[in-house]
Amino acid sequence: MRKFTCDEARAHLSDALSGEIGRPEANVLEAHLLDCDPCRDLSELFLWQDRVIAELAGQARLEQLMSRVRTGLQNLDQVTIEEEERTRWSWSFSPKWAAAAAAFILALIGLLFWKPSAQPDVAQVTPAPKAQPAPQPQPEPEQPPTKIVEETPVPPPIENPIVLPPEKKEIVPPTPVIAPKPPEVKKETPVAPQRPPDVVVAKPKDFVTPPKTPKTLDDAVRGGMAFLKEKAVKFGAESKSPELLLWTWLQAGIPENDPEFQALLATVLAQKFEKTYNVSLMAMALEDIDRVKHQRRIAQCAQFLLDNQCANGQWHYGEPSIFVEDVDVQPPLPKSKTVRKVVVTRKRDGPASGDNSDSMYAMLGLRACHDAGIVIPKATIEKAAKWWRDTQSRTGTVKGSLGASEGWCYSRHEHKPYGSMTAGGVGSLVICDYILNIDWKKDPNVAAGMEWLSKNFSVTYNPGPYEHAKMEENSQHNYFYYMYGLERAAILYGADQIGNNYWFAKGTLALLDAQREDGSWRSKTGDPAADTCFAILFLRKATRALIDVPTPGAGSAPKK
Repeated sequence: MRKFTCDEARAHLSDALSGEIGRPEANVLEAHLLDCDPCRDLSELFLWQDRVIAELAGQARLEQLMSRVRTGLQNLDQVTIEEEERTRWSWSFSPKWAAAAAAFILALIGLLFWKPSAQPDVAQVTPAPKAQPAPQPQPEPEQPPTKIVEETPVPPPIENPIVLPPEKKEIVPPTPVIAPKPPEVKKETPVAPQRPPDVVVAKPKDFVTPPKTPKTLDDAVRGGMAFLKEKAVKFGAESKSPELLLWTWLQAGIPENDPEFQALLATVLAQKFEKTYNVSLMAMALEDIDRVKHQRRIAQCAQFLLDNQCANGQWHYGEPSIFVEDVDVQPPLPKSKTVRKVVVTRKRDGPASGDNSDSMYAMLGLRACHDAGIVIPKATIEKAAKWWRDTQSRTGTVKGSLGASEGWCYSRHEHKPYGSMTAGGVGSLVICDYILNIDWKKDPNVAAGMEWLSKNFSVTYNPGPYEHAKMEENSQHNYFYYMYGLERAAILYGADQIGNNYWFAKGTLALLDAQREDGSWRSKTGDPAADTCFAILFLRKATRALIDVPTPGAGSAPKK
């Protein structure tokens, strides 16, 4: 950009004041004034005089004043190059500039007395007192320019000195727009205190309080898994059942590369073969994860279960077997997905009797071993099936005929059956028929057990008299343990309905309602870890079906 000398700047200054300067010259002049203090001071003085003239004099007086300004500028002596190169302070106190300033001040005083007014006497007296006590240039951005000119004779600092009069009048209006904003804020503040009473109305409370249960099955499972993950270490140590947690982790969809899943799997693989529950769940989990990779350990589970079968066909809590370590299985071929046939035989006799709870889990473990290619002795399965058939209740206390087969209880007792043991008995007999290649749909004992579940169907309590709670009817004792047994019986049998009841849909709604705020489930006699696992296993339909079971509108399809 081209630059003005001080002479050129002063030459264009008068044109700028009269509005006759072009935009390019105005830009060059403004750039010069930003760098030259003396010229900027002179322009501010001229601009102040121009404002006073515009406000106090009419258009005719303004033209006379501008002509005098031009005349004064023309009479100024030219400044040489040497003077222009002097420091700014020495130039600002030049006698030539002082003379010019004095001439303009005299002209201004004359204009003050020339101001036209309807009352000449008052006009002459009024400006004098107002001009003396008003050295306040600061309020200029908040008040109109006319008021500032009347209150102060001192030229205020102006950031943009060269602005054409029409453009200046258009820029001034935005400042008064700020004034209406405070009233808008004041209007909103009184409304705020009136809102809280509306929130405390009874109806909103009624709608906010009830939704404590999850809205969907997936929400319930996520909540339960969050609870289990937070308490997993503690529960694993207290319940001594990391296998149940791993089985739940697997069925809930936790990826196998998850660090917590891997840690839990490593814990299970390091466990000793000591208890029937743990060994059965271990076989179920490892067969589901990779039956080829873990075939040797699954075969060891089968050996343990064979060596702990009771003389009457039941299983009890179990004791370690020294023959487990003797199981020999060839390592799988690289990338092989085919299981080898591994034959195991019973190496010792178990105790005389056990209980139906351990027995039903032993049958789940043997089913997993069978699916992993482990050949289970036929005699072991036939003895187990005989026990279930012989101990099925025939009290005739339910709606059926006298002496008809019904359900099961904890052992061989002469009292009414109840839900959790009957569901376990149905599932166990179906597994026996499956391994022995018998059609369980034609098994009368299985049909009788399903009929009992149908007539006493419930998804909100453990139906029947619970023998470990003073024969309490329709008890909440072991309720979630029963729900997982009901899921196994229905899926293993191949029923999307038990009687006329869609067991999965109704059970899901009941479990969603029973879930606690922390994501857990808990019955009267159960611990929160096991009960939460049982509820998740029901919701995820953890049992792999022996046949394809269509369950329209009732969650995910069963596993093949």
